Amino acid sequence: MPKLKDVQIKLHRQLPKDAVIKSATISKTPTGKYYIAILVEYQTDIESVASKKKCSRRVN
Repeated sequence: MPKLKDVQIKLHRQLPKDAVIKSATISKTPTGKYYIAILVEYQTDIESVASKKKCSRRVN
């Protein structure tokens, strides 16, 4: 943004190398602080998690 100068960043986690930025939302608090939320898209393999506890209750 042209009106903003250099900003500090608190990077919570690294972005995957193949991540594509889909959108960014910039908001300003009443105290004048700016925040940005970045939406990224990437592909990854997800392992299924087996249920540890089986439910023996029936619902009618």
